[in-house]
Amino acid sequence: MSEVDKMLDAETTADSAVGDAACDPMEKRADQNEEMPVWADAMMKRMDAMEARFGDKGNAAAEAPAVAADAPVMSADATEEEHNAGERAAGAAEEKDKIEREDAKAYADAAAAMQRTMQAKIAALEAQITKAVKPLTYEERNALSAARSYADAVYQRFGQHAPEPLAGENPIAYRKRLANGMQKHSPKFSKANLAPLDGEVFSTIESQIFADAVEASRNVAAHSPDVLMPIQTVENGLHFTRYAGRPSAWMAPFMAKPMGIKFNTNNRAS
Repeated sequence: MSEVDKMLDAETTADSAVGDAACDPMEKRADQNEEMPVWADAMMKRMDAMEARFGDKGNAAAEAPAVAADAPVMSADATEEEHNAGERAAGAAEEKDKIEREDAKAYADAAAAMQRTMQAKIAALEAQITKAVKPLTYEERNALSAARSYADAVYQRFGQHAPEPLAGENPIAYRKRLANGMQKHSPKFSKANLAPLDGEVFSTIESQIFADAVEASRNVAAHSPDVLMPIQTVENGLHFTRYAGRPSAWMAPFMAKPMGIKFNTNNRAS
């Protein structure tokens, strides 16, 4: 073999060695890719997540103009709804305020009416008290005493006593009240209204009522058959007591009970 051939073979061998040396690292990296380290896998996953995230932001940015276009319409609807709600709330508040004002006015009117009623009652009571505590004159006291003495003599014929005069009662009112007590015994004036009568007219009717009552007291049928009614009178300064009633009213306790006799006729001798 010549020298030239030896040199060519040497170069060919060197090139082959270099080629093999150059191929070995690639083969090693391929082998390394087959078994990827944990840190590399985590980095790849993180890069994928970032890519997906930025991709969503891009889509959102693309859709933003459409949403922005619809926003004015939605804002206008919301504003109108808020306006209507405000009007309804204002109307409800105004109606509530109106009802409260009406209730307050009704309460004030009722309180004022009650106050007027109470003031009228107080004034009437004060008038009665003033009239009751007003001292009677000498003539009025004598008239009341004479009226009671006259009527009491008639009342006692029926086992009663004439009522006392009331505080502040004037003589004419007292005489009418006394006549009312005996009015039922007067056939003519038993249903007469004595309240509006006054003066000489009342005096005439009063005398007739008491006269009829005295006449009625003399009727034995007017008394209870078993009761004696005392009649007390004053004559010339002396007090007399008489009793009216049937004799059986006082004789009954002394009377023997009736006795009966029964004859037995069944055993009569033949």
